[in-house]
Amino acid sequence: DDDGKADFDNIQAAVDAASDGDEIIVMPGTYMSSANQVFNTLNKGVWIHSNEGPEITIIDGEETRRGITCIALESTETIIEGFTITNCYTTDNEGNGSGMYCRNNSPTLINCIFSDNSSMNWGAGIYFENSESIVVNCQFINNYAERWGGGMFCETSNLILTNCVFEGNISNISAGGLILHYSEASVANCTFMNNYAYANGGGMFCFSSSPVMANCSFDFNTSGGDGGGLRCFSDSSPTITNCTFRNNTAYDLGGAIANVPNGLPVIAGSFFCQNFPAHIYGTWSDDGDNLMFDVCQFDCSDITGDGQVDVDDLLFVFDQWGLTNSPADVNDDGIVDVSDLLIVISNWGECE
Repeated sequence: DDDGKADFDNIQAAVDAASDGDEIIVMPGTYMSSANQVFNTLNKGVWIHSNEGPEITIIDGEETRRGITCIALESTETIIEGFTITNCYTTDNEGNGSGMYCRNNSPTLINCIFSDNSSMNWGAGIYFENSESIVVNCQFINNYAERWGGGMFCETSNLILTNCVFEGNISNISAGGLILHYSEASVANCTFMNNYAYANGGGMFCFSSSPVMANCSFDFNTSGGDGGGLRCFSDSSPTITNCTFRNNTAYDLGGAIANVPNGLPVIAGSFFCQNFPAHIYGTWSDDGDNLMFDVCQFDCSDITGDGQVDVDDLLFVFDQWGLTNSPADVNDDGIVDVSDLLIVISNWGECE
């Protein structure tokens, strides 16, 4: 407890005293440090978690230091849960990963928020290298990288990302939200929104990487070069299923997706609307049930964007039944269900 009412008043002291299998409970408060990071997990298989959630349990780098360091062969038995990691900073000399730096280890991250962190290198929110981490229900908000990966940079890793949000992240070169660099990943039910890259890959960048992506949404991401939503480069062949790409912009090629050169993205059951200058640039494999429209029209439950609420919209709701992050979720409650079906029926006819 930072108020001094528990065994320790800072997280590092608790980690120092812990052994594998221990549980470290962190009370609400703001935790800082005078060291190079707020805490280092020190190769210990411990569960470090907040008592009352990330909104009131803060790891603050004071715009001076890194938040968390994991560099000593941790496994997934190291669990970090329920923190906001914010105001962290690394200079060019101090390296990558301002919010969190993970190298040769695989901690599990649950319900954490990485916000307003800045790195003069790669991965302002998190930098992973040689990792098999699991990241669940985490948010990456308004992080800035001078080089690549505003939200997250993954190097030679194999990650599981589930129910994560990448929003408002910026890269001064490429990969505003997330970059996979010679890495693999399962990316499911994740949201990429309002991310920006000055060069390529506003939402996400695959560099010699072929993730499996399902039920993800890419909305209002922007790149100054190629791939407003997703940039595929150097033999990257992601599998993209039941994803949505809406209102993404690239100032060169591929508003939603750009694949240059080589590689072959496989896309199925996905929805594209109002991506500029085109939905997809480069070669790709159409695995069926993809919908593409010039304009996104949702004001009258016109899911397919043809100006009519009709049987096509009804069939699309049935096709997407039970999915999350779907354009058929017209009431935005997180799932396609009977409520969306009733809304479509009640708005039957031509949009005004």
